[in-house]
Amino acid sequence: PVPVDPFASLFSRIGLNVTRIEYLGIKFVGGQSTQDLLGYHFQNLTSLKSLDATRMRLKKIDKTFFEHIPQLKAVDFTQNRGIQIEGSSLLGLSLLEEFTCHSCFLQNLPGNMFSGLRKLRMVSLHDNKIKAIIPGTFDTTTTMESINLQKNILTSLPVNVFDNLVNLSSVQLSYNDLDSLPDGLLKNNKKVKMFELSAN
Repeated sequence: PVPVDPFASLFSRIGLNVTRIEYLGIKFVGGQSTQDLLGYHFQNLTSLKSLDATRMRLKKIDKTFFEHIPQLKAVDFTQNRGIQIEGSSLLGLSLLEEFTCHSCFLQNLPGNMFSGLRKLRMVSLHDNKIKAIIPGTFDTTTTMESINLQKNILTSLPVNVFDNLVNLSSVQLSYNDLDSLPDGLLKNNKKVKMFELSAN
């Protein structure tokens, strides 16, 4: 179950130096847990770079979730089904490089979700229920190298959706409902080595 106390308090009790912890994996919370995972749980984890919160029954993520760990470089929310992620949630994570959220039943992708994340290299949103990408969603993520939108229910993509992603090398769009693609979709993406579009 999710503890009531911050993780740093629990780790200190067993002798861990919490200022040296770089990876935290907290997975598969049981049905008996009555405590939600909240921002205060990450107090004093000042070296944490990677957070794996797979299948934690997370319901809502807002910017307070990350207020104690702005130094994160990787986040994984896989299999938190029904999770709601507010558009400004990731805004303070200026060092974030990887964001993963597989099988979360996401229906909407806020247009400002990745705004200002100038080190973001990988976004993987495989196996969700995303119907549309809002124009401009990826405009400021010029360091992006890989986008995985496989197994959603996309029917179209905005014109110029990838125009600013000059470092993009991998695009995965298989298992959607795409009937066509905008002309010149990858005209600015000269580094693309993998483009997947099967089962549309």
